[in-house]
Amino acid sequence: MIQYKRISILIILIFYLGVIPLVFRQDSYVLHVFIIASEVAVVAMSVRLMNTAGELSFGQVAFVMLGAYFSALIVMKLELSFWISLPLAGFLTFLVALVIGYPILRLKGTYFAILTLIIAEVMTQGARVWKFIGGDEGLLNIPRPQVIAIGDFTIIPEFTGYDKLPYYFLGAFILILTIIVFWRIEQTPLGSIFKALKQNELLAESVGIDVRWYRIFVFGISALFSGLVGGFYAHYMTVFYPKSFSVWDSINYVLYAFIGGIGYLFGPIIGSFGMVWLWEFLGPIQKYQSIIFAIVIIFVILFLPDGVMSVEIFQSRIKRFLFHQRKEQSVIDIKETNGEM
Repeated sequence: MIQYKRISILIILIFYLGVIPLVFRQDSYVLHVFIIASEVAVVAMSVRLMNTAGELSFGQVAFVMLGAYFSALIVMKLELSFWISLPLAGFLTFLVALVIGYPILRLKGTYFAILTLIIAEVMTQGARVWKFIGGDEGLLNIPRPQVIAIGDFTIIPEFTGYDKLPYYFLGAFILILTIIVFWRIEQTPLGSIFKALKQNELLAESVGIDVRWYRIFVFGISALFSGLVGGFYAHYMTVFYPKSFSVWDSINYVLYAFIGGIGYLFGPIIGSFGMVWLWEFLGPIQKYQSIIFAIVIIFVILFLPDGVMSVEIFQSRIKRFLFHQRKEQSVIDIKETNGEM
């Protein structure tokens, strides 16, 4: 089983890093959709990380927005390189999340989820009136990532508006980095602590775990990676506005995580890529786009409540149901036969 999973991951990586860039090298639209899907997947994974500790955040878009502003302003105001501003934006977003998390993580469950949604909306509206960061007009002409070269040897190529491939690989790098870090967290004692918090906070506290600190820390880590996505987004689009980050984005991040399977590491990725591409495929029938999109979501929730990744469990349930039906039918047939005799 483990060998099968490794082979599957290897095939997906070859397809993601080799086949897609090779086949769609000149197709900016396809690459753009994959870039957006990679961004969304990272944020959906940060939602899942919060969920492993027992909380659900509807405010991830606020951290995406913070990362975008931090990275863009660092480059535009301080004139630092994008390659410095991107990790710095993630770190600053992490610090802001710690400050925000300290008071709000006194709340739990539904109250916490609603409060994160409110904070996201307040921060978005606040960005619209703060002229120092562009106000409602946003930030324009954000510099693109610079070339990194040693002499005549180019380490990282030039990023331009007409070639999406460098952005594709950068987005893929951030996504793969997120997968590795989150997977590693789950394999360490830290991951076990997060699971303990989700299962029973009182029991975790009784054995000496500082529940509140760990909840704040996981909140900060999830914000850090959302901030990285925001920084990447800012320099990819080179222009954004406060309205570019809506609470509906936050809701979608949570929705995609659940559709893919929030209980699985790759669930948010499957959900994000699947739903982003589904929305694009439905584009030609825009009149029915939202209706069909909603029907698919309802179908998944009804028949795959644990997400698309749980399809094997669903299949096993169907098999057990069919086997039970056949067994009952066999019993009825035997009884009828004995009655006739």
